Parts: sequence; structure tokens; C-alpha cells
Amino acid sequence: AAALDAAQALLDAEEVTDQEAVDTAVQALADAKAALKEKVEKGENIALKAATSTSYNTSWNKGDTAVNDGDNQIPQSGDYGSTANQYTWGTWGNAVASEWIALTWETPMVIESSDLYIWTDNGGIHAPASYTYEYLPVDSTEWTALKTVDTGITAGLYGALNETAFDEPVV
Repeated sequence: AAALDAAQALLDAEEVTDQEAVDTAVQALADAKAALKEKVEKGENIALKAATSTSYNTSWNKGDTAVNDGDNQIPQSGDYGSTANQYTWGTWGNAVASEWIALTWETPMVIESSDLYIWTDNGGIHAPASYTYEYLPVDSTEWTALKTVDTGITAGLYGALNETAFDEPVV
């Protein structure tokens, strides 16, 4: 829509030639198309391209960057407790009803699914009873619920994969 508005504004301007208007409109459309969808290969981890923020992080865990650093599972070596904390985002001990982590990209991304690794220490840290994916549509300030997962959630001592496919891709 922005590309069409820009093209119309150029056409309405008296000092601009038709060719200048067409060239500008073609470039604006190409820029809009590139910004709208960054093509990624199926299975590519687009989290690696995102900035992260969280509602909370314990001081002894790696932090929100653990979500998109490419280390999908906790190495099975060393002292489990200290090793797990070096590789994970955690909120243990924060007494609130829910926690969140947000991934933000510089350009809109098309997202069709999510692979989420959830870990447990087989003690006080458990898998969540449910989790909800939300997204912020392009040019919106309102978060939209995409999918809630409340069955089949698994956690493992070294991380367990939870795959979620979305009914419709989101941008």
C-alpha cells in the first residue's frame, strides 16, 4: 500500500516526468517486497537473526540470548547444574503467573512453525502446562494470539524438542 501511495503522489506531482515516476514506483515496490518477506530455507533457524527480550531472567542463567544462540541442547558433560545454567534462559523463582520471551527481526519474517527446546532438572524446574505463540502484525501495535500449546509438551534433562506447526503462516 505504501508503494502504491508513493507512486500516486509522484504521478500527481507536476515536476516529475512519467519515467521518473515509474522508476521511483518500481524501486519502492521492490523495496517493499524485499522488506515484507525475507526468504528463508525450510528448516533454517531464523531465531539466529532476531534480537531477544524477556519478561525476566534469573541471574545464574545465560539469559535471553540462549534462545537464539544456536545451541539447541545442553551438552551432556560436566556438572549438570552449572552446565545447564550456562546454556539456558530461566525464570525459576520469579513468582508471577507467566513469563515471556520476544524475538524481533529487522525485517518482517514469514513464520510457519516453531521448534522449541524445553529442559527440566527433574527437580524444581518443570515443563510449562501451556505456552502461547503471539505475533505483532506488520503496522500494528496489538499482539495477536497465534496458537496455544497445552498438550504433548515434553521436557528433557538436556532439552527436549517441541515442534509446533501454525495453521497459517504469519508475517
